Amino acid sequence: MSGTEPDTNVMPMHHIHHWKPPARPTPQPPSCFSELARLNQCYDDVQAMKQILSKVMADLIQNDPAIVKSIIEEISKAGTSVPILGVTDGSDAQPGQVGEYLFFSEAFPIPSGNETQSVSLGILPPGDWDVFVFATPSAAISVLYYWLNPLPAGFSTNAMGYQENSAGTTAATVSGIPTRGLISNPTLMAFNIWTDNTGAAATANLYASARRAR
Repeated sequence: MSGTEPDTNVMPMHHIHHWKPPARPTPQPPSCFSELARLNQCYDDVQAMKQILSKVMADLIQNDPAIVKSIIEEISKAGTSVPILGVTDGSDAQPGQVGEYLFFSEAFPIPSGNETQSVSLGILPPGDWDVFVFATPSAAISVLYYWLNPLPAGFSTNAMGYQENSAGTTAATVSGIPTRGLISNPTLMAFNIWTDNTGAAATANLYASARRAR
């Protein structure tokens, strides 16, 4: 044997390199800044949605009285106080709002002699109303007497107005007793009118002004 090592295709063990998988990154907790950014974006989105809803509600309230009525009814059902809806800009209050004003007028004849007749003045919508009634004859008559008949449910008085002048020398406005109408349904204001006219036939007008308190 010679002193040299024989040829071989076997690689010595110290030359073999073992494969190792790449190291995985150490898990990191979520960044506080990234979570806050998402939370801030969510808040901004909610605020934008609230602004859109506010515009929609304002448009509906201003242009659709039925929406206002529905909102008030739902708030009342919940047992909470209903906000007072009215105006402070000098304009007329919308139907259903506090301060709504209605005015009724109806002409009627005053024949010669003693006469009783019925006059339908108008229909009052549901609500809490302060009502004032008056009559204006066109000529001097002896007696002018009017009153609500039938007395509508929810009215505090019959709004009676009375004037008597035996000489029949004056034609004055006849004011009735103020009345309150606290009603839940549309209500007809019908009046009986008694006149005693010793002169020529005349005419008169019966009026009522109503202001919504609620």
